[in-house]
Amino acid sequence: MKVKLDELWDKYDKVQTVLETLDLDTHKFTANALNHITLNAKQHLGCLENLLGSLKLWDPIIIFLISPKLDNGTRHQWELQITKNKMPTLAEFYEFLEKRC
Repeated sequence: MKVKLDELWDKYDKVQTVLETLDLDTHKFTANALNHITLNAKQHLGCLENLLGSLKLWDPIIIFLISPKLDNGTRHQWELQITKNKMPTLAEFYEFLEKRC
């Protein structure tokens, strides 16, 4: 039982490390800044997916965490684009950001 607990501790400690290094903060709201946010998020979320498996259920939470990092204009455009009756996916969010880049 101790071995399993140690494995879990190691696994989630790595997740915490990845979350702590997630650098999405930007003060320049240019195409390059949006590109930086998108690429950085994809890279770090890819690491989390390798550690935890599928993050599909996390899409709304991840979008909620990343969207405040966007400038007001981009965030407003995102809010106009999403459908009120359907929860947006992370793939749709990335597609929107990549079009804005």
